[in-house]
Amino acid sequence: MPNHVKKAQADKDNGLDNSTTVFGALLESDLPPPEKGLQRMTEEGFSLFAAGTETVSWALTVITYHLLTRPALNSKLAAEVRQAINDEDDIPETGRIPSWAALEKRPYLRAVLHEGLRLSYGLASRTSRIATGEDLLYRGEWTPKGSTVSKKVEHVLPRGYAVGMSSVITHHDESVFPDSHAFVPERWLDENGQHRKQLDRALLAFSRGSRSCVGINLAYCELYLLLALLTVRVFPRMQLYETTEKDVVYDHDFFNPFPVWGSKGSLKPKVSCLDYFFGQLHLKHNPINPSTTMKAENPLPNDWTLSDGHGYILNRDRSHAAASRLNLQYYLWKSALGYNIHPSILRCLPPSPLIADVACGTCLWLIDVSHQHPTAHLDGFDLDLRQAPHKNWLPQNINVHYCDILADVRDHAVAKYDYIHTRLLVLVVRNQDPKPVLRNLYKMLKPGGYLQWDELDTFNACVRKVSPTLKTPALDQLREWSWAEGRHDWTVRLADFLTEEGFVDVKTDFVKEGEELARAFGEQHLLTAEEFAEGLVKVGQREAAGKYFRLVGEAEEESVRGAALCVPRVVCVARKPL
Repeated sequence: MPNHVKKAQADKDNGLDNSTTVFGALLESDLPPPEKGLQRMTEEGFSLFAAGTETVSWALTVITYHLLTRPALNSKLAAEVRQAINDEDDIPETGRIPSWAALEKRPYLRAVLHEGLRLSYGLASRTSRIATGEDLLYRGEWTPKGSTVSKKVEHVLPRGYAVGMSSVITHHDESVFPDSHAFVPERWLDENGQHRKQLDRALLAFSRGSRSCVGINLAYCELYLLLALLTVRVFPRMQLYETTEKDVVYDHDFFNPFPVWGSKGSLKPKVSCLDYFFGQLHLKHNPINPSTTMKAENPLPNDWTLSDGHGYILNRDRSHAAASRLNLQYYLWKSALGYNIHPSILRCLPPSPLIADVACGTCLWLIDVSHQHPTAHLDGFDLDLRQAPHKNWLPQNINVHYCDILADVRDHAVAKYDYIHTRLLVLVVRNQDPKPVLRNLYKMLKPGGYLQWDELDTFNACVRKVSPTLKTPALDQLREWSWAEGRHDWTVRLADFLTEEGFVDVKTDFVKEGEELARAFGEQHLLTAEEFAEGLVKVGQREAAGKYFRLVGEAEEESVRGAALCVPRVVCVARKPL
């Protein structure tokens, strides 16, 4: 900080105009010379830096924790922010986020921010005031310890005495904020869902009166814009990491509030949040939705939601084509992962393990594993076995069985297997909830048995290009459809679901193919899109299917020019406790 002050002074001495900087403006001002010295200016700089960063960042930290632990609140806020984006007239053309003024009008976003400010306090230390010209009269009520009867009290505070209070005290006044330690944004809304202005009087995060925070408007601007961006673009790819409520609860203060000593207070993003912000979220120019390069006219229908109510939509009537896609998919996955059985599980299996492959499809995974482990006994399960080889062509240690993984587990399969593998149930899982599947897999495992679930990470799907200037509107639209407005985001949180269902030693790998496989994977994704379109025809969605077919053709042309749809893989491994 002193070096910044020295540079500002040197620029002034050299005749350079730096009046647009804080230090430059102070040096150019009519403040007396002692107020422009190195120590005074350095102290001013540190005050500005702390006030402009620590308070806002701590408020966002508190809000982030509570939203990540309360998915319902997070979803409600995300829906409102996305509505604000859609309501901006220029959004379809520019992709800019809404203005601060527009975001301020969103009642739930405002309620979440106010509740976050209430529990982050601004400054937590006691700020003192001195009445120099009059005595102060305090009147109140006090309930003695052990009594239920309150007493009225009255004290005269002589002029000249310092009186201090903390925002923490006011923000936990139970008569104003019932259940004051809970994060309840709804307390800021009236019965009509609008902001309760009367509560603003009790919010002291920016203090009050003549000594209130001079940067209050800048802080609100930062909070509204950043929280909107975090909600729709970052929170879905974040998870709490060794973080509990004690990491965001006020314990002591050094002017600012701090949690308990030794708190890590950390959040684990699935991608670098700094890279994401500084690489993609330029507020004025870059769109929140990367697919806004598509023309706005004649919008296409909604992605995978078209299959709702029609069961498994991929086309199994043309069994040879669907089987060929699955076989290609198997070899691509094996090449990208480098294994069939995760190495951490492989070394723990007994010499002759009982292995199950749920959703076995064409059985290539089973066949390959049977060659690698000839002493293993392998069972394949699927809802439709028409794509599997005839039983006379399968290795002797493989058997395949009809199975609906969402139905009750049959008695002969309970606690049977040392290791279960499953892959690509993303279109099988209902309502973004894999728990019914996990419960059945848990039942099928022996105590101490291992589970490996390989899945797609549609949230982090992207279009890979040989040049950033290459235009890929069709692939961008397919990427957006594969994301399907978050309906498959559960896959990146699969480890959390495993833990909730009682699994232990849970680990997650996020795997992206190398550039040499990008075209091959991209072609496989186009095959899947074509198969989906064929399924739409069979359920009467002919217009939507036609748009899919045309889009796949355009995407293929973009692929020839050096682009490919990239959908990374998620591999979760876990163990059933002994």
